[in-house]
Amino acid sequence: MRLGTGDLTLLDDLRTHFERSGFVVEKTGDADLDVRRPDAPSPDQETREIELHLQVWRIMHASIRVELVDQ
Repeated sequence: MRLGTGDLTLLDDLRTHFERSGFVVEKTGDADLDVRRPDAPSPDQETREIELHLQVWRIMHASIRVELVDQ
């Protein structure tokens, strides 16, 4: 799933947040990350896990905008 943020200064923090939890993260553009959970039992579960971890990160960074670019 691709995530995009308008704040490049926090892109590494977002990446680290997912990597600490076992996600595979790849930078795909200036402000985009491709986040995957290869060990998820299904694509739907992978999506739910990514969305859940993104919600946690958003709570910790309430003033920062992060969008799901595509799935």
